[in-house]
Amino acid sequence: MTLILREKVSNINSLQFKEAEKYLLKLDKIKPGYFDLMHKNHTVMYNTTETFIDSYDDLESDKFSDRIEKFLEDFKIRELLKEKHLNLSQVLFCLQHTRIVDRKRIDFALRYSFELFKQKVKTGKHTKAFYFLVSGHRLDRSKGKIIRLHKKLCKEYNTDKFFLVFAEDLDKKTDIKFEEYPIIFAKLRGFATYFSEIEGFGNNLLEVLASGLIPVVYTYPVFVNDIAKQKFKVIALDKFEIEQEAIDKTIDILRKDRKNLKILRRKFPHKIIAFKLKRAIIRRRLHK
Repeated sequence: MTLILREKVSNINSLQFKEAEKYLLKLDKIKPGYFDLMHKNHTVMYNTTETFIDSYDDLESDKFSDRIEKFLEDFKIRELLKEKHLNLSQVLFCLQHTRIVDRKRIDFALRYSFELFKQKVKTGKHTKAFYFLVSGHRLDRSKGKIIRLHKKLCKEYNTDKFFLVFAEDLDKKTDIKFEEYPIIFAKLRGFATYFSEIEGFGNNLLEVLASGLIPVVYTYPVFVNDIAKQKFKVIALDKFEIEQEAIDKTIDILRKDRKNLKILRRKFPHKIIAFKLKRAIIRRRLHK
């Protein structure tokens, strides 16, 4: 996203202005000096978020318990587990908190999760099932490919206890909102996958972190340039390959709590972008 306010350009990440240079240089031929003006007047406004929990103690308390019960009821999870002779404590929950589109690489998230599930079953006595939820709506035709891949992987890994669920399929049966899923999955002691090939910044990644979930992420360009330096606790992959070290770190994360709330409150609250927008709108322009 790029905002142009009174000939001041505000970019959502630090790479956008470079991508726009060719276009601005074309405009400069029509209006000489325009490129220099935009170069002087461009700024970066990262996406922001409020934290959705007050502290990590919220994940251990009864707070949000009504929404957990609502989720379990609306998605008929207890019925599913009863059918498979399982209980809730035996299920590992994973949230893919994105829309359904090829560049989100949900296919890789599935492959990663199947391998994690396989090894978690070996190392953890209580893990016997895996629940993988995609919380967003479809934007292209990749959903069919994801469903077919899930069936293929179930055969390869010889399991009928890896459940793939799309929240959009239950839109008319639940009042749970998109932004609630990270908190629900954090309360269920799950984790998140975020393997996007490219992002403008990563709104949904911030929402995951702000809810206390730990994501496994692909280090897309903006992540490398703008987000990695914030030192969030994440599992970061620099290529689409399943490596044992990453799997081990993810299993370790599931045993521990890692804290990202302080970073979010210090560097990414909504008041920061509000301040920058206000300054961009009212400050005196550098030209006449």
